[in-house]
Amino acid sequence: MLAKALEREAALKRLEELEKEARKREIVELQSHYNQGKQDKAAYEKMIESLVAAENAKQWEAREQQWRREDQARVNLLKDVYANREQDIMLKAAKRKEA
Repeated sequence: MLAKALEREAALKRLEELEKEARKREIVELQSHYNQGKQDKAAYEKMIESLVAAENAKQWEAREQQWRREDQARVNLLKDVYANREQDIMLKAAKRKEA
């Protein structure tokens, strides 16, 4: 009877050890899963930041191109105005000479 009780106690102890090992494995797996999730999230956020930066750069370049076009249009307009003004002055001077 004592042997059976000792055997039963040993079996319970083995069972507890097995359960303890199973819990340890589960904790390790959960930690691994959590860490992988953190890494995936960090990689995703880095990718999003990269895409946002690329889009911002693209939009900034588009704005700069528009500003350059507007500046060139102003320069061209001023050139046209000055050229027309010069023609008007020359025409008036020619008319004065004729008169």
